Amino acid sequence: MMLANLVPVVENYLEAGVRYFIFARGVRTAAELESLRSALSMPLKVVELIVPFSEIERRLAPDITTARQEDLRDAKAWLTTGEGVGLGDLSVPNDRSLRDAAADILRRLDWVAQDYHRGGGGE
Repeated sequence: MMLANLVPVVENYLEAGVRYFIFARGVRTAAELESLRSALSMPLKVVELIVPFSEIERRLAPDITTARQEDLRDAKAWLTTGEGVGLGDLSVPNDRSLRDAAADILRRLDWVAQDYHRGGGGE
């Protein structure tokens, strides 16, 4: 269902001139990744975020709703079984601030100038 909804949304943005997309999604298997690749009409770069379970627990602790408890359980199961591991085109440590991790990813994908700085972009 997610792919059925995603494809027309992407097409609309492409028609409007959008050049880059960021999809935040967990991918468990190579087959799941392949179905995403085949549904989209663009090259896809997959970034594997590497984060220790203790950091996941720390981040989810302030919002320990039932949904977050399920997220925590799922994260532990993924890490225990190795689901989703090794599917990325690049791996990035995610044990730092969101801003720092995102800036690192954008640089590695060559989506920003190498002289990007925290104040607001390239020169």
